[in-house]
Amino acid sequence: MIRSLFLLSLLLFASNIFCQSYSIDNIQQAFESLPAEPILIPIHNNHKIPLSGHLQGIQLIDSTLIITGSSSEYSYALVSNFNKANNLYKTTRLQMLMDSPFRHAGGCQSSGVNLFLGIEDNIQKDHSKIVSLTTASEKGDSGTVHIIVERQGTFKRSTAGAVAAVQTKTGTLIAVADWDARNIDFYKQNWNGKFDSVATVYFFDIKGGAYQSINLLADTAGNLFLMGFCKQGSTNRADLFSINDYKPALLSTRFFHCKKNNGFRYGAGAHIQDGKLQLLSCPRKLGKRGFINVFGK
Repeated sequence: MIRSLFLLSLLLFASNIFCQSYSIDNIQQAFESLPAEPILIPIHNNHKIPLSGHLQGIQLIDSTLIITGSSSEYSYALVSNFNKANNLYKTTRLQMLMDSPFRHAGGCQSSGVNLFLGIEDNIQKDHSKIVSLTTASEKGDSGTVHIIVERQGTFKRSTAGAVAAVQTKTGTLIAVADWDARNIDFYKQNWNGKFDSVATVYFFDIKGGAYQSINLLADTAGNLFLMGFCKQGSTNRADLFSINDYKPALLSTRFFHCKKNNGFRYGAGAHIQDGKLQLLSCPRKLGKRGFINVFGK
């Protein structure tokens, strides 16, 4: 009992520190103030990326950029560090995550030093795994994949094409979108670190967007928000929802002008640090040279 209380206290302490660094006062105002034109940041890659499949999700953890991807043989994460002198990202490793049939690593979101994502069988479309990828650790075990939730059953319903994560005062909350984000399932971390299913929302009729990436955000008051990213015709759309008792309400819709073959159909994501909101996107494919788009300073 004493050990359990100690772990809970430690979790609450860490959550409060996290929320101070990765929350802002007014999420909607920050979202609506973002420029529609991106800042282009080069990315230099010296790793052999599979020709099949494409890039799927993008997140920034401090100065580390992580892009998830799919192929016919395996799922992977491409990790890059920022070179301040040259104002570019340079890839440091391409990490294989899981072999086929779990070949599709989709939309993702970071929480602390962990990246949360879904890895699915995008052929059978009836099973997936929700995992966290450790990106940094004092113990030197960066790159470790931890399975959080396993989903199996109904065709397209048990997929996990996009995963969001946010730190709350009582632990991590994750949201999992199935095929084309028709449904979103919420899982809450309990006192012993396990994740329990807490709610399901039929999402497709709320805004009609086949979101390829979703992100959860929190303001400094602890209010929760969800952002969905999709391609609408030739435009890139982001929708912001408030989340109250796991019920989404649309607050705002924005259209962004992605450039250099970037698009919200591929990797897209939100990043908050030091009170600033940014949106990120990546191209469908990446050779030796490419660009990411950053919306916001």
